[in-house]
Amino acid sequence: MLYEYMKHVIDSLPRQDHKFCTEVLSVMAIVYDVLHVDELRTLVNMEPRVDLTVILGKCSSFLEVRDSKVSFSH
Repeated sequence: MLYEYMKHVIDSLPRQDHKFCTEVLSVMAIVYDVLHVDELRTLVNMEPRVDLTVILGKCSSFLEVRDSKVSFSH
């Protein structure tokens, strides 16, 4: 039930934000390790104008950022 709600939050985002969150979550799932924000930015196919820290905030139900390191929160 909790993960359904968390997915619903992502699905409810505006189209572009949903796409970016899905892409970030996909990369994190494939890597399955802690990444520095700069490493994640390199791996995610995102336009330079997109603020990755804002996108990470919108994915915060799944991801957490501490000391510029991104990891799954569960």
